[in-house]
Amino acid sequence: MNIKTLNNRLRVAHLESESEVAYLGVGINVGSSDERPEEYGMSHFIEHMLFKGTKKRSNYQVISRLEDVGGELNAYTTKEETFIYTAIPKKYMSRAMELLADILFNSTFPEAEMEKEKDVVLDEINSYKDNPAEVIFDEFEEQVFEGHPLAHNILGTEETVKSFTQKMVFDFIERNYTTDKMVLFSLGGFSQEKIDNLAEKYFSSDRFAHCSERKRMEVRYQPQKKIVEEDTYQAHSIMGNVAYSMYDKRRLPLHLLCNMLGGPAMNARLNYQLRERNGIGYNIETHYSAYSNSGILYIYWGSDENNVKKSNAIILRELKKLTKEPLTESALKRAKQQYLGQITIANEQKEGRFLNFGKSIMHFNTFKTIEEVKERVNVISAEELHEIAKEVFDPKQQSSLLLV
Repeated sequence: MNIKTLNNRLRVAHLESESEVAYLGVGINVGSSDERPEEYGMSHFIEHMLFKGTKKRSNYQVISRLEDVGGELNAYTTKEETFIYTAIPKKYMSRAMELLADILFNSTFPEAEMEKEKDVVLDEINSYKDNPAEVIFDEFEEQVFEGHPLAHNILGTEETVKSFTQKMVFDFIERNYTTDKMVLFSLGGFSQEKIDNLAEKYFSSDRFAHCSERKRMEVRYQPQKKIVEEDTYQAHSIMGNVAYSMYDKRRLPLHLLCNMLGGPAMNARLNYQLRERNGIGYNIETHYSAYSNSGILYIYWGSDENNVKKSNAIILRELKKLTKEPLTESALKRAKQQYLGQITIANEQKEGRFLNFGKSIMHFNTFKTIEEVKERVNVISAEELHEIAKEVFDPKQQSSLLLV
């Protein structure tokens, strides 16, 4: 794998993969944390509006360009990234490349389409509010990252979304959608040379080529415990702490700890203790999200209101076990074996692998093979995990939020 940098500083990376299906995407190192208070929700709104028409295509022509040949066009926004990507029969790679360039460099953001899309986003916000099992995650991040750009919701608020104007959209793009923040990445049965040539043809625009840099604020964390009364059938609980950034070497060991504690397996420690042994929770999850200068780890579970205290006690007990002493050799071996198996299976899912590839190029300018990841996992020691657990799982540093 080679990375080519165009004159406008946009990077191009390709992974060869023998298949009749090809993937092509553009990652932009811009998300909701780059928004000013009056712009909350702008990154997500622009993601929607990128499909609403360009200087030479109507919105229908944009969405039909790839769908007419069986392809798919998708996008998503995070707190620090925006991704636009396609899955297509590989013979249409040139068509996909031209369309993505047209969307990125020539979108017109028609005012009539903006007004319609505002209603769509407002419906999304209201639908989201109806689901406390989803709302609690964003409310917890607002609590943990209070006062930091990472705190606010990606969707924005009803007030901010309604206030968006065409000028505000163009100003945000001019300030943030610069080609030095963009990565063009692909996976498929092509040579790097072919992808590079297509990129030179369609993505060499210098319209947004000026250098830009995200200002990073320090996260100042203070543990907080909150209870919010909601009209729900069950209690929704979350507990967590700030964690390591995506550039921290302890990130992978922490992922291993999280997987062992509350990963997708039925025998994960918290799932086994709460659901299998005590029957007091249906959904128990542990998540770790790493951002550019911080991270967050949280444990979520839903239970009957009468079981909240018992659930909380069981979780704190399991956290204390991890902080008290290192894992035994057999427990460490089992945890690694399970995690490595999950990585192997996930690597077979091409779309996920493709998106991970793009994100890795964006942030690290490289991509580790599955063999390299496995090598790193295999050398993780029990002592390393113990030191991380003492820091991240310290009961005194846990914040909590209860919707009841």
